[in-house]
Amino acid sequence: MDPFDALEASILAAYPDAELQFAGGVDSRTYPLNGVVFARLTEPVPHWLIVSQGFTDLWDKETDEPDVSGWGFELTCRTPAPTEDLDFGWVLHWMQHIADYLAESSSMIEAGHHMPMAEPRHDADLSSIVFVEDIALQPTMSRHGAFGFLQMVAVNPVELASLQAWHSESFVDLMKERDPLLLADHNRPSFMAEASFAQTVEAGIVRDGSSVGAMVGVEIWWTAEDDELHLHVSEAAFGVIRHAVQHRLSHDNPMLLFGDPARENSVVVLEPGDGTWRAETHDERQFAVIGLSDAGCQELLSLEATSVALAHTANVRLVVAEG
Repeated sequence: MDPFDALEASILAAYPDAELQFAGGVDSRTYPLNGVVFARLTEPVPHWLIVSQGFTDLWDKETDEPDVSGWGFELTCRTPAPTEDLDFGWVLHWMQHIADYLAESSSMIEAGHHMPMAEPRHDADLSSIVFVEDIALQPTMSRHGAFGFLQMVAVNPVELASLQAWHSESFVDLMKERDPLLLADHNRPSFMAEASFAQTVEAGIVRDGSSVGAMVGVEIWWTAEDDELHLHVSEAAFGVIRHAVQHRLSHDNPMLLFGDPARENSVVVLEPGDGTWRAETHDERQFAVIGLSDAGCQELLSLEATSVALAHTANVRLVVAEG
């Protein structure tokens, strides 16, 4: 099936009465999308369904995987539509930002992943995206391979911090109980402001820990002098380390921290261990693997962001960058 026909057929299979329209793309740094298909739906409440065109192979087969079209997905988003005025231009810009990011970083996104979209001014600002399998559109096949649909679920900073400390899928499931459409609504109240919602999340964090096993873009790198590891971090990265200790290592799970790939020795693995460290090579990159004992975890949780030789992790010095 033609890629455009396959995409539209998936929308119409879920919404047979939808009147599909098209809008062109917006400015791109690297990887311009073709645009979006959209429709105003009225059930269960009036809302816009917006579906990207361009994360899959639209005209020619451009990717190496014969059974998968492009990145293997198109993005969707649903926003309130109290009137027929087109008021979702920001969604197009967010979709294009994601396309540029993927092209520039050679990364991949899957259901459960999340990423920042804007710098929040207030705790209530929707500034990040969590990706989930679309609530209605089913995976399909075109002549260039299979693809599915990832829905962009917008969250505010407080919600993001909570889902990072827990499981993003479980957090979104709670959102869906209150909003089955998972609307990207800038006017909605924070879910974490609801007492029963927040209590369920906090119980899940304590019970399950975090499902986030890797973080990229962390300001972290390391050097080895003799047998001593110097772990260089920004204050923000030190906060990431504390978060990993509290929500990953406390549940016997490791955490991978990826720094700037252009910088040598910028990958660090934190794992439960005996209080020692070692260097490993994976895919031509040097990893520093730090095995933290219970005492070492407690030490990191009690430390301020300061440069110090760790007392419970042999030959490891924390070096916190100022500013």
